[in-house]
Amino acid sequence: MVLLKINQMKKLIILFRSVKKNSNLTMIIVFCMALGFSATGIILGYVYQEYNYDAETLNARRIHRVIQKDAETLNPYTFAPLAQSLKSNYPEIEDEVRVSFFYGYLACSTNENKSNENSAIFADPGFFDMFSFPLLKGNSNECLRLPNSVVISEKASNKYFGNDDPIGKSLLIGKKAEFIVTGVFQDFKDNSNFKGDLVFPLEIISKLTQVWIEPSWNHESDIHTFILFANKEAADGFEEKTTSHIAQFIPESKIELLFQPLVDIHVNKQIFWASAPQIDVKYLYVLVIVAFLTLGISLANFLFLYLGTVAQRAIGIGIKKVCGASKTDLFLEHFVEVMFLIVLSIVIAIMLFGAYSSGLTSSFTFLPKIGLFDYKLALLLLGITVI
Repeated sequence: MVLLKINQMKKLIILFRSVKKNSNLTMIIVFCMALGFSATGIILGYVYQEYNYDAETLNARRIHRVIQKDAETLNPYTFAPLAQSLKSNYPEIEDEVRVSFFYGYLACSTNENKSNENSAIFADPGFFDMFSFPLLKGNSNECLRLPNSVVISEKASNKYFGNDDPIGKSLLIGKKAEFIVTGVFQDFKDNSNFKGDLVFPLEIISKLTQVWIEPSWNHESDIHTFILFANKEAADGFEEKTTSHIAQFIPESKIELLFQPLVDIHVNKQIFWASAPQIDVKYLYVLVIVAFLTLGISLANFLFLYLGTVAQRAIGIGIKKVCGASKTDLFLEHFVEVMFLIVLSIVIAIMLFGAYSSGLTSSFTFLPKIGLFDYKLALLLLGITVI
């Protein structure tokens, strides 16, 4: 046991001696590899974020948006009574929520502060429960039930009320419309399909904006209908069951219903979504290819530079062979050295990734914001290294 420990210590001493002897070239090797790892991590992190919009929502895989298909036209806006009619006629549907977005200026004020909001969400009372958006204050079941209620984001709460508790206080919209704050929700995440700082009851949208909700089946309204399936399997084959659903209310109508998963909204540009910019999934595939090409080039560069250091030590390697070192011993020596350099590169890469996600994105707003995925990034890079 003692001899084994001494042998291991000798190998470590040889490793550090080798690194120190070629310190300049070693620094170049490690830094170039770290840049390759961090670039790969940033690209894959961006792809992960874009491909997982609202994926952390509690029932993300069970929530679908209803799309009305008329011939070749895909319409994301639906009839106002559609949501309730679906829930009433199909036991596979556990819940339904209608959502509308307003983009324009809403002059908001309190006794102390004034500001213009350029967007707002109008939704049914079950909005926060269906999408599991956390409320910091207030009751998610009750906060949108009163017509003069408003739920504000944490950001808006700080803007209009400072450190005071906003619950029960008034927020004036325009000059006459007074709303009572009934809840404060956590700011929407960067990779959420929903954007905005104010959420109002859907029923009052026509009082604050020029958007009109048609209560009958005469024509569609500017609302998105979301349904929550009772389980994941309920969505399979459900479209066939609803082929003639609209025709029950509009005779001779050929409108069919499609059901788009919540997690697909951001990466499917064929169907319009107003609240957040969408991206073509093809671009994400291209970025994945670019990421692995970057990593491949970095690894190739690493190997060529490392082989250069090995060539400089050819005489020393020959002496070790003469002294009785086996091929296995020499291989293990170089393998340990390579793994040490790669692990060091990964550590530096994670530091660079952290600097990017916490520093550069706040200074340069045009850069994509990516969270530091902690162990996920480290495991990804270590896994690639082992492979």
